[in-house]
Amino acid sequence: MQTSVDSKFKKIHVIAVVSSKCLVKSHFALFTSGFAKDFIRRFLRHIQGSTPLDQVVVVLDNAPNHNSAKDGFEEDKFSTTEMMKLGSDPPMLNPTENMFSAYKRTVKRSLARQR
Repeated sequence: MQTSVDSKFKKIHVIAVVSSKCLVKSHFALFTSGFAKDFIRRFLRHIQGSTPLDQVVVVLDNAPNHNSAKDGFEEDKFSTTEMMKLGSDPPMLNPTENMFSAYKRTVKRSLARQR
């Protein structure tokens, strides 16, 4: 495991859309709660053409920038979409957090090599 990653990449965030079959979309950046909310709205607008929104469940972890992301579901057109927040279990007990940690680690290494 690489431990000396440039400090520029230490605060990278990942936001991802994962379906029951695969990773659908991801974005890596240092972003705000407004970005998270807009990302979810864009995704819901995109997917509503192929999937009824009452069949979509958006799962958010406890990242601080996700607190306002739930505001995106208050719009009438997205109100049938279910939003769930993961519990506050330690990451080692949460397989989703483990997966994202490994994913972010890989991206950080790749970005560091490209510099």
